[in-house]
Amino acid sequence: MTTHVKNASHAEWIIADPGDAAALPNDQSGTCSITTSSSGETNTLAIPVRVGQQLTLNLAVDGGGDRVVTVASAYDELGSVTITLGEAGGFVTLQSIMTAASTFAWRVVAYDNVTGPSQTFATLTVGTQLLVADGKSAFIGPAAVPASAAGGNWLGIEDFGTPPSGTLTNAVAIYAESAGDDLDVLHADGTTDALLT
Repeated sequence: MTTHVKNASHAEWIIADPGDAAALPNDQSGTCSITTSSSGETNTLAIPVRVGQQLTLNLAVDGGGDRVVTVASAYDELGSVTITLGEAGGFVTLQSIMTAASTFAWRVVAYDNVTGPSQTFATLTVGTQLLVADGKSAFIGPAAVPASAAGGNWLGIEDFGTPPSGTLTNAVAIYAESAGDDLDVLHADGTTDALLT
């Protein structure tokens, strides 16, 4: 049996930064270390050409501006098509897959300190604690995101209602669809207590 090991130090695995307003290669595997200037920059990434490609983009030198990469098709479960690298050390790794006969797409497999990718879970089991970093937010439900959550820490839980407007700092928001709807506590025995109506 022959084992093939990828040596990431080989030149074929190092992808040169194409610079601003350029296309990233969609037919290679490797790592592209990006350097930004002080102003905003962009790249595009076309659909991959085969299964098994792996592309890592990382912001190696942050000149002050962001690099926004627009992918030709959705790369995650939420249909995201943009990736913003704005902090040194931030990275995203994309893997090519087949979605139909001779049809390929990128899928995110790992990322850190970038904006754009999202991951959803049918079930998320937390062993000890679920920690949300300072300045970040957690929302439960499709309408739990407020009009603006900037500048604070949020925990939002909704009942298919309209999100509250405005910016709230360090808030816990629990709200129902409209005036008159109940907010209840459901006990383990199936009984409920109304918090308010």
